[in-house]
Amino acid sequence: ECPSPVGAISERWTTKGMLEHNIKMEKYIKDTMSHYEGILVKKDEEIQGLYKIEAELNQLKEELNSLGSSETSTLPHKLEAIVGHFTHKNDKL
Repeated sequence: ECPSPVGAISERWTTKGMLEHNIKMEKYIKDTMSHYEGILVKKDEEIQGLYKIEAELNQLKEELNSLGSSETSTLPHKLEAIVGHFTHKNDKL
């Protein structure tokens, strides 16, 4: 007859030993979860930053398209407006 796994565990582990093991495992699991939650928070912040950059680029593209598509402006006026736009944007940074 095969020895019972429960019997083998109870022979090897005292109640105190099992409690100590459970406490260590609980701490390990909590530490591991905290570690990965921290990674997820950081990645979420990076993704939000990328969405913000994408929105700013789309807005800039629309502004440049409107500057460049004005039929009343001559090419030098369009270029001056575009350069002025970038200079003004860089002043904000």
